[in-house]
Amino acid sequence: MTRPNWRLLARGLLARQGVTALIAVLLFGISLLLAWQSERTAVAEQTRQVRVQSQMLAGGVASSLAFDDTETAREYLDAFKLNRDIQAAAVYGATGNLVAGFGERGGPPPARVTGTRLSIDGRELVVIGPVRQADLFLGYVYLRTSVETFAARASRYVAIGIIVVLSALLIGILGASDAGR
Repeated sequence: MTRPNWRLLARGLLARQGVTALIAVLLFGISLLLAWQSERTAVAEQTRQVRVQSQMLAGGVASSLAFDDTETAREYLDAFKLNRDIQAAAVYGATGNLVAGFGERGGPPPARVTGTRLSIDGRELVVIGPVRQADLFLGYVYLRTSVETFAARASRYVAIGIIVVLSALLIGILGASDAGR
């Protein structure tokens, strides 16, 4: 049994301009697909993190809502001011009226909420979660964060993108030069 000569096989494939163009296009297409998947994964991970933060806030302010302790609720919210990604945070009573809150960029939190939700609107991610202590509903927590734009995330991967594009060009050039022989 003879071993295949991989170099000859690769050279033969590269000699066909259509094959090299297809390889270059496939390489570029796969890189775009991976970038799209990375974008979706990043947004899903940020959503999960903000949900966890809202649950932590809800657990911390449950007793302050149960005992109408607005000052303690404000202290819990002050800890969230340290996170630069959080644009606004608030605590609401069982009726949905604002108990305490702050708003940095993007304005203040709403004065009233009517239920739980998770939404991404433009560059903002909003999570409104319930505050419960055992089976007793006490109110809501609100967190609004900025979603990093695709351009900002893509700028971190620009070097890899350049390498992919240059690789695709190199494959095309090698194929064209081999075809000319």
